[in-house]
Amino acid sequence: MKNLFFEKQKNRIFYDGQYTYENESCVLVYEGEVYYENEILTAEELCSYLLGGGRVESLDGLFCLVMYEKETERLFATQDAFSYFHPLYFAETEGGLVLSLGMRELIKKANITPKINDSYIPEFLYNGFLTDDRCLISGIRKLPALHNLKWDFLSGEWNYVKKRQFRETGLGGDYCELLSCQIEKELCNTDEINMALSSGFDSNLILHIITSLKPKCKINCFCIGSQVGSDETEAVKAICKEYPNVNLTVQKVTPDILKSFPKMVCELEDSVFERGIFLQYMLSEAMVDYKENPTFFGEGADQLLSSQLRFYADPYYYVGIEQHYPWVYFPYEMLTYIILKKNGIFLRNRDIKAKYPFISAKFILGVSAYRELNGTDKKHYKDYILNLVSPTVAERLVKQPGSTNLSSLFDESNKEKLFRAAKTSRFYPMLTGQPDRDSGSEVEMDNCLKIIYLMLFEKIFCSCEPSLSEDSVCSVRMEDILD
Repeated sequence: MKNLFFEKQKNRIFYDGQYTYENESCVLVYEGEVYYENEILTAEELCSYLLGGGRVESLDGLFCLVMYEKETERLFATQDAFSYFHPLYFAETEGGLVLSLGMRELIKKANITPKINDSYIPEFLYNGFLTDDRCLISGIRKLPALHNLKWDFLSGEWNYVKKRQFRETGLGGDYCELLSCQIEKELCNTDEINMALSSGFDSNLILHIITSLKPKCKINCFCIGSQVGSDETEAVKAICKEYPNVNLTVQKVTPDILKSFPKMVCELEDSVFERGIFLQYMLSEAMVDYKENPTFFGEGADQLLSSQLRFYADPYYYVGIEQHYPWVYFPYEMLTYIILKKNGIFLRNRDIKAKYPFISAKFILGVSAYRELNGTDKKHYKDYILNLVSPTVAERLVKQPGSTNLSSLFDESNKEKLFRAAKTSRFYPMLTGQPDRDSGSEVEMDNCLKIIYLMLFEKIFCSCEPSLSEDSVCSVRMEDILD
């Protein structure tokens, strides 16, 4: 996919992306799909809407956009509610500013000599991502979660603007009806879809709604399990037998996936390390041959149905100088920094058309009424689904963590090498205590892989030839780290 970028150098501008539009007053560059009142907007319509004072909060869809007004020399940049794509990276240059959805492209266009900012490493090792606008590479920022960027080139002033809270409305509290409306909109022009299916409640609700709305729709389901530890693939196989039009693909995470770790780091850039990236990478690879179909995911349901959203609170706390992330209390940030990043980046890079019914603006607006009536523990939600699906499906619905059991990656042949590489790394002394995390072997393996991630990141982004060409980046192998 063509990367969105916008560059302002003194009196010249350069730009490119999936969609571009320019007239006498402005330049608009964006990626994804933008909806207003359930109608998709063309680039010209979107430009007219924004120039006419339309509220960004009234737009729906998965998108990233940059708009530049020529006369005022003002720039506005935003992403969808939870930044489904890569973060929007940006860097100041001697003559202006460069923005891009690709860190490698930004490094080249802004002529940056890439160097890891070591002061941010303890936070990355604790959380698996960097908060606010920080990035691993010095001189590069990213658009923070739930913010817009405004830049005035005439005055030299710029700032982040907090996105407005979703307004509470009088929409009904029947979340199933709201979800059905979002799914039906995506089904109207297709007879075949893909979906990620687990033994959990959220994806099985989507499957039930799709088969109810369009009984003859062909459904390609994908389930990735673990070779070791909890595994839901057998339950998913039994569930799929209840649906005659379902074709199921099952795979399991094994130590062989570590051969692809350098490629994963290259794709994720500095966005996120979370053990679920191994599952999500395999899932995206399995879906490539079906990418022409819309692909449905249940991400976001936990955060929107079971949490009290604190949109304006400070989502961090400090231990020493590090910012730490309290996962439970800030579900919107969790969606932005972790859940959608580990899923959406791999999908975008393979041109897979991701659909997230739970995180549409209309569903978010309406589901608050449901939470007020039925609480935030999801008990009512689960009971409702158990009564909705067939008894055979209901007895197999069990909540499983949507991530990889790391024991699946550490076998006898590589375990010693992985820990030795991590403990001799320059990043190992930067690993700080984690008092609020469970202790044990899984935490040790998690920390080990975070350090390996950083070692690969530094080799790919800071040690390769300055052009960061595809050939030089792809030449990095796990053996370069472990030997």
